[in-house]
Amino acid sequence: MFKGSLILSSWLLFGAVSDPVQGNTHLLEAQARSFLQQQLQTQIDSGSQLKIFLRAADSRLQLEPCGNPVTLSSGRPIKAGSFTLKARCDYPRRWTRYLHGEVKILREVLVSARSLSRGHRIQPQDIHTVAVNQDRLGDGFYTSAQQILGFELNRSLTDNTPLSPKLLTAPMLIQKGDTVTIQAGSNGITVEMAGTALEAGSLNQLIEVKNNKSERVVKASVTGYGQVKVIH
Repeated sequence: MFKGSLILSSWLLFGAVSDPVQGNTHLLEAQARSFLQQQLQTQIDSGSQLKIFLRAADSRLQLEPCGNPVTLSSGRPIKAGSFTLKARCDYPRRWTRYLHGEVKILREVLVSARSLSRGHRIQPQDIHTVAVNQDRLGDGFYTSAQQILGFELNRSLTDNTPLSPKLLTAPMLIQKGDTVTIQAGSNGITVEMAGTALEAGSLNQLIEVKNNKSERVVKASVTGYGQVKVIH
Protein backbone atom coordinates (compact mmCIF):
# COMPACT_ATOMS: atom_id res chain seq x y z
CA MET A 1 0.00 0.00 0.00
CA PHE A 2 1.25 3.47 -0.87
CA LYS A 3 2.12 5.34 2.33
CA GLY A 4 1.94 9.03 2.97
CA SER A 5 -0.05 11.50 0.92
CA LEU A 6 0.33 12.26 -2.78
CA ILE A 7 -0.03 15.67 -4.38
CA LEU A 8 0.51 15.52 -8.13
CA SER A 9 0.75 18.86 -9.90
CA SER A 10 0.71 18.21 -13.61
CA TRP A 11 1.65 21.01 -15.98
CA LEU A 12 0.39 20.69 -19.58
CA LEU A 13 2.16 17.61 -20.81
CA PHE A 14 1.66 18.03 -24.55
CA GLY A 15 0.42 20.80 -26.81
CA ALA A 16 -2.93 21.21 -28.55
CA VAL A 17 -3.95 17.95 -30.20
CA SER A 18 -7.05 16.25 -31.59
CA ASP A 19 -9.58 14.60 -29.27
CA PRO A 20 -8.43 10.98 -29.73
CA VAL A 21 -4.86 11.99 -29.04
CA GLN A 22 -5.90 14.13 -26.07
CA GLY A 23 -7.58 11.11 -24.53
CA ASN A 24 -4.40 9.12 -25.02
CA THR A 25 -2.42 11.91 -23.35
CA HIS A 26 -4.57 11.58 -20.24
CA LEU A 27 -3.91 7.85 -20.25
CA LEU A 28 -0.18 8.49 -20.51
CA GLU A 29 -0.35 10.89 -17.55
CA ALA A 30 -2.27 8.34 -15.49
CA GLN A 31 0.27 5.63 -16.29
CA ALA A 32 3.13 7.98 -15.38
CA ARG A 33 1.51 8.76 -12.03
CA SER A 34 1.04 5.08 -11.22
CA PHE A 35 4.61 4.24 -12.26
CA LEU A 36 6.10 7.02 -10.15
CA GLN A 37 4.05 6.06 -7.10
CA GLN A 38 5.28 2.48 -7.32
CA GLN A 39 8.88 3.59 -7.67
CA LEU A 40 8.71 6.01 -4.75
CA GLN A 41 6.59 4.13 -2.21
CA THR A 42 9.61 2.82 -0.28
CA GLN A 43 10.85 6.40 0.22
CA ILE A 44 7.59 7.65 1.75
CA ASP A 45 6.24 7.14 5.25
CA SER A 46 3.20 8.37 7.17
CA GLY A 47 4.96 11.62 8.09
CA SER A 48 5.95 12.65 4.57
CA GLN A 49 4.20 14.01 1.52
CA LEU A 50 4.96 13.32 -2.11
CA LYS A 51 4.74 16.06 -4.72
CA ILE A 52 5.30 15.28 -8.40
CA PHE A 53 5.61 17.76 -11.25
CA LEU A 54 5.45 16.79 -14.93
CA ARG A 55 7.02 19.40 -17.18
CA ALA A 56 5.43 20.75 -20.32
CA ALA A 57 6.73 19.21 -23.53
CA ASP A 58 7.36 21.08 -26.76
CA SER A 59 3.93 22.23 -27.98
CA ARG A 60 4.94 21.31 -31.54
CA LEU A 61 5.12 17.61 -30.68
CA GLN A 62 2.26 15.47 -31.93
CA LEU A 63 1.26 12.41 -29.90
CA GLU A 64 -0.58 9.78 -31.95
CA PRO A 65 -3.12 7.39 -30.37
CA CYS A 66 -1.65 4.18 -28.97
CA GLY A 67 -3.59 0.94 -29.28
CA ASN A 68 -1.85 -0.68 -26.29
CA PRO A 69 -0.90 0.67 -22.86
CA VAL A 70 2.18 2.84 -23.17
CA THR A 71 5.34 1.27 -21.70
CA LEU A 72 7.11 3.49 -19.18
CA SER A 73 10.68 3.04 -17.97
CA SER A 74 13.48 4.94 -16.29
CA GLY A 75 17.20 4.51 -16.80
CA ARG A 76 17.87 4.92 -13.08
CA PRO A 77 15.97 4.59 -9.77
CA ILE A 78 13.44 7.33 -9.19
CA LYS A 79 14.16 9.51 -6.17
CA ALA A 80 13.69 13.08 -5.00
CA GLY A 81 14.90 15.54 -7.61
CA SER A 82 14.68 15.62 -11.40
CA PHE A 83 13.63 12.56 -13.37
CA THR A 84 13.16 11.40 -16.95
CA LEU A 85 10.69 8.72 -18.03
CA LYS A 86 10.75 6.99 -21.38
CA ALA A 87 7.27 6.40 -22.82
CA ARG A 88 7.06 3.91 -25.70
CA CYS A 89 4.14 2.85 -27.90
CA ASP A 90 4.40 -0.27 -30.09
CA TYR A 91 1.00 -0.31 -31.83
CA PRO A 92 -0.38 0.70 -34.28
CA ARG A 93 2.50 3.03 -34.94
CA ARG A 94 5.70 2.89 -32.94
CA TRP A 95 6.74 6.07 -31.14
CA THR A 96 8.82 7.16 -28.17
CA ARG A 97 8.48 10.22 -25.98
CA TYR A 98 10.44 11.39 -22.94
CA LEU A 99 8.64 12.84 -19.93
CA HIS A 100 10.62 15.13 -17.67
CA GLY A 101 9.71 16.29 -14.21
CA GLU A 102 10.65 16.72 -10.59
CA VAL A 103 9.86 14.86 -7.39
CA LYS A 104 9.74 16.54 -4.00
CA ILE A 105 9.32 14.69 -0.72
CA LEU A 106 8.00 17.08 1.90
CA ARG A 107 7.84 16.65 5.66
CA GLU A 108 6.09 18.71 8.33
CA VAL A 109 8.89 19.87 10.64
CA LEU A 110 9.63 22.62 13.12
CA VAL A 111 11.26 25.79 11.78
CA SER A 112 12.15 29.13 13.32
CA ALA A 113 9.18 31.52 13.27
CA ARG A 114 11.45 34.57 13.27
CA SER A 115 15.11 35.54 13.42
CA LEU A 116 16.73 34.19 16.59
CA SER A 117 20.07 34.97 18.20
CA ARG A 118 22.76 32.56 19.28
CA GLY A 119 22.26 31.44 22.88
CA HIS A 120 18.50 32.05 22.72
CA ARG A 121 16.39 29.45 24.54
CA ILE A 122 13.56 28.09 22.42
CA GLN A 123 10.07 29.17 23.52
CA PRO A 124 6.71 28.18 21.96
CA GLN A 125 6.39 31.49 20.09
CA ASP A 126 9.79 30.97 18.43
CA ILE A 127 8.76 27.98 16.31
CA HIS A 128 6.06 26.70 14.00
CA THR A 129 5.50 23.76 11.67
CA VAL A 130 5.79 23.92 7.88
CA ALA A 131 6.26 21.45 5.02
CA VAL A 132 9.95 21.35 4.09
CA ASN A 133 11.67 19.59 1.20
CA GLN A 134 13.36 16.52 2.66
CA ASP A 135 16.55 17.43 0.79
CA ARG A 136 17.00 20.22 3.36
CA LEU A 137 16.77 17.87 6.34
CA GLY A 138 20.08 16.04 6.11
CA ASP A 139 21.10 17.17 9.61
CA GLY A 140 17.91 15.80 11.17
CA PHE A 141 14.68 17.48 12.22
CA TYR A 142 12.08 17.84 14.95
CA THR A 143 8.32 17.41 14.71
CA SER A 144 7.19 18.19 18.27
CA ALA A 145 7.79 21.38 20.24
CA GLN A 146 8.18 19.31 23.40
CA GLN A 147 11.39 17.90 21.96
CA ILE A 148 13.21 21.24 21.97
CA LEU A 149 11.55 23.74 24.33
CA GLY A 150 14.24 25.27 26.51
CA PHE A 151 17.08 24.19 24.19
CA GLU A 152 19.75 26.79 23.37
CA LEU A 153 20.71 27.86 19.85
CA ASN A 154 24.31 27.20 18.84
CA ARG A 155 24.16 29.98 16.25
CA SER A 156 21.85 32.73 15.05
CA LEU A 157 19.02 31.77 12.71
CA THR A 158 16.93 33.54 10.11
CA ASP A 159 13.20 32.86 9.96
CA ASN A 160 11.97 29.56 8.48
CA THR A 161 15.21 27.69 9.22
CA PRO A 162 14.56 23.97 9.89
CA LEU A 163 15.64 23.11 13.43
CA SER A 164 18.04 20.20 13.81
CA PRO A 165 20.14 18.62 16.58
CA LYS A 166 23.19 20.32 15.05
CA LEU A 167 21.71 23.75 15.79
CA LEU A 168 20.58 23.12 19.36
CA THR A 169 22.08 22.26 22.71
CA ALA A 170 20.02 20.65 25.45
CA PRO A 171 19.79 22.85 28.56
CA MET A 172 21.89 21.90 31.56
CA LEU A 173 19.42 20.70 34.16
CA ILE A 174 22.14 20.20 36.75
CA GLN A 175 25.28 22.21 37.39
CA LYS A 176 28.45 20.92 39.08
CA GLY A 177 28.09 21.29 42.83
CA ASP A 178 24.27 21.30 42.81
CA THR A 179 22.41 19.43 45.51
CA VAL A 180 20.45 16.67 43.81
CA THR A 181 17.94 13.98 44.69
CA ILE A 182 19.32 10.55 43.86
CA GLN A 183 16.81 7.83 43.03
CA ALA A 184 17.81 4.19 43.22
CA GLY A 185 15.83 1.00 43.38
CA SER A 186 15.31 -2.63 42.52
CA ASN A 187 12.50 -5.18 42.62
CA GLY A 188 9.93 -2.41 42.45
CA ILE A 189 11.27 -0.57 45.50
CA THR A 190 12.63 2.96 45.01
CA VAL A 191 14.55 4.99 47.56
CA GLU A 192 15.67 8.61 47.45
CA MET A 193 18.68 10.21 49.02
CA ALA A 194 20.44 13.57 48.96
CA GLY A 195 23.56 13.93 46.89
CA THR A 196 25.94 16.35 45.24
CA ALA A 197 26.53 16.62 41.49
CA LEU A 198 30.20 16.24 40.57
CA GLU A 199 29.45 17.14 36.93
CA ALA A 200 26.97 19.25 35.00
CA GLY A 201 24.41 17.38 32.93
CA SER A 202 21.48 17.68 30.53
CA LEU A 203 18.44 15.43 30.24
CA ASN A 204 19.33 11.71 30.07
CA GLN A 205 23.05 12.45 30.35
CA LEU A 206 25.11 10.24 32.67
CA ILE A 207 26.96 12.17 35.34
CA GLU A 208 28.84 11.38 38.53
CA VAL A 209 27.07 12.18 41.80
CA LYS A 210 28.10 11.66 45.42
CA ASN A 211 25.79 10.24 48.07
CA ASN A 212 26.04 12.84 50.83
CA LYS A 213 25.50 10.26 53.57
CA SER A 214 27.78 7.42 52.44
CA GLU A 215 30.06 9.63 50.31
CA ARG A 216 29.90 6.92 47.66
CA VAL A 217 30.29 8.17 44.06
CA VAL A 218 27.96 6.65 41.46
CA LYS A 219 26.93 7.20 37.84
CA ALA A 220 23.38 8.45 37.44
CA SER A 221 21.15 9.63 34.59
CA VAL A 222 19.71 13.14 34.71
CA THR A 223 15.90 12.90 34.79
CA GLY A 224 14.97 16.53 35.54
CA TYR A 225 16.05 19.67 37.35
CA GLY A 226 17.97 18.47 40.40
CA GLN A 227 16.90 14.85 39.79
CA VAL A 228 19.05 11.84 38.89
CA LYS A 229 18.50 8.09 38.74
CA VAL A 230 21.18 5.49 39.41
CA ILE A 231 21.80 3.21 36.43
CA HIS A 232 22.57 -0.41 37.38
